[in-house]
Amino acid sequence: MSLYLLSLLGLPVTAGFFGKFYIFKAAINSNLIWLAVLMAINSVIASYYYLRVIIVMYMRDSQSEPESESTLRFPAAVNLVLAVTAIATIYFGLAPNQILNFILQRNLIGNLR
Repeated sequence: MSLYLLSLLGLPVTAGFFGKFYIFKAAINSNLIWLAVLMAINSVIASYYYLRVIIVMYMRDSQSEPESESTLRFPAAVNLVLAVTAIATIYFGLAPNQILNFILQRNLIGNLR
């Protein structure tokens, strides 16, 4: 959960940074500076909410402690999906050009006319 919240925050080395960077770049290249400033303000406000959830998850004591120390186990399919998406989140943040080159192949999207 923390990884995905940090990705939404736009932390470098996550896919969220890659997405926010290209949106900011498109706004500035289109001479929409006001939009880029508004997006930056929105990102700062949203970071409070994302970081607040992380702080509550890790830094606060839970109100009710369970009496038994049983561990919660997820099915193998859930663990697999979480592992694949976590790896993809980091990979897309570290190597966005490889993803863009793959997406922009002519065979993949057809003729661009």
